[in-house]
Amino acid sequence: MEIKEGGQPDYLEEEKNRRINNAYEGAISQHPVLKGIPEDGVRSFIGDVLGEIDSLEQVGERDKQEIHLSDEDAKKIAAIWVFSGPGTYDKSSKKDRYENYKWAENMDRNRLNYAARLAKRVAEANSGIPAEKTSLAELEGQKQRTKEKIRNYGPTIIYNGTPVENAVVEDVLEREEVIIPKEKVEIIEKSIDNTIDQIKSFRLPEGAKVKAFPLPTPEPGKEEYAEMEIKGILYYALVSQEKKASEEPYPYSVNEIQEDKDAARIQGNG
Repeated sequence: MEIKEGGQPDYLEEEKNRRINNAYEGAISQHPVLKGIPEDGVRSFIGDVLGEIDSLEQVGERDKQEIHLSDEDAKKIAAIWVFSGPGTYDKSSKKDRYENYKWAENMDRNRLNYAARLAKRVAEANSGIPAEKTSLAELEGQKQRTKEKIRNYGPTIIYNGTPVENAVVEDVLEREEVIIPKEKVEIIEKSIDNTIDQIKSFRLPEGAKVKAFPLPTPEPGKEEYAEMEIKGILYYALVSQEKKASEEPYPYSVNEIQEDKDAARIQGNG
């Protein structure tokens, strides 16, 4: 096996080029106007985005069972912003652009459950009270103590989805078994259709920093989902008249693995 300068094996370079080519051809098919933009520049842009997506997937795979977060870092988290996803908390899928993709099922529920786990971890760090290990018989009491801990020491959870998604979350928060107190959740009631709308509906407080806690895409959908995201970024950054996305991403860090990476490329209005 030949290793190229910089330590990249041939087969990895070939795989990267294959993915860039597939994404480029798919984007050209969907947005022929991209043919008018220098191909080398578009392909380079795709390569950068693919690298970013792969880094997020790597962190997501590592943290999907246990969130690797120190007490010091947990105490810095004041708010958790949850992007809604395909499906709702109660239904694996719904009538949207992902309804025919099996790998996209339960994405909304998974993101909300992950946010609850993260909020619990933050509350543990802020309170100094570690997670309990209890028997099945004591489980209900543990839930109530966890809920009280999150109420007193947990971060605010911000959620902005479609009207259907928002309504389901409001209903879920009324359920006795849910450990997230309703008063700790802020639901942004605005018209949401895609990620652009979600970004535009939210403003970071001055001085706030963004730290990403990604969830991994199910294996069958990793490549397809990445290509779908790349097509959207290319459209909003290079094709649309409004230029709602930037080639220079907003700065963020990724949970404990990669600091000061380039970030979410979608721009808000300020």
